[in-house]
Amino acid sequence: MDKSRLIQEQKALAQKLILTDAIEESAIIAGASSVYTHDTIISVIIVYDIKENKVIEKKFTVEKEAMPFHKDFICYRECSSLIKTFHALKNKPSLVFIEGVGILHPQKMGIASYFGLFADIPTIGVSSTKNFGMQEGDAVYYNKEILAKILITKENARPIYVSQGHKISLSTAIEKTKSFLLGHKLPEPVYLAHKYAAKIKGGLRKDNNMDEHNFFHQLSKLI
Repeated sequence: MDKSRLIQEQKALAQKLILTDAIEESAIIAGASSVYTHDTIISVIIVYDIKENKVIEKKFTVEKEAMPFHKDFICYRECSSLIKTFHALKNKPSLVFIEGVGILHPQKMGIASYFGLFADIPTIGVSSTKNFGMQEGDAVYYNKEILAKILITKENARPIYVSQGHKISLSTAIEKTKSFLLGHKLPEPVYLAHKYAAKIKGGLRKDNNMDEHNFFHQLSKLI
């Protein structure tokens, strides 16, 4: 892993981010989440109809992880499978909530920003953890710039960190996130995507000694 090259690439990509509102009005939004089992990534996108208040489509992609874990390079591990899942959707959303960070990142290139840039779609990063920046009040700063807002969404639960991904302002990202807090810690699109990803992972991990052939055979039964 050439870390210096990846950092320079992230810095260059961050210059292309649009951090103002460029959202088309639509009743169709989405939530995305990725989980791991063995050395395999499972990326899920659920599509949610706001007017009908229901999930209208679910897709997921399973593939070998692209690189070992590094907190600053998660975008390179997860984006390929998320993009494949996104392109498989029949119902294209106007906005995607992604479980992970957006510009709350040393190079402003978390998974929500990276995905938004390559999918050319407005994105919001929603994370349960913070690995970067200084917290002051209800915000996370770096070099006096606000990178995320902190929301307490459920009693006796840790807060979530909401950051811009791409094509959205911070105020709109917070407004959209709050509008989908329906009793869970995470906004509903992310909660449903995370739940679906966990279900798939749980089905695949019933046998911890599963070899690769049986792993993908079990997967085919869950699609």
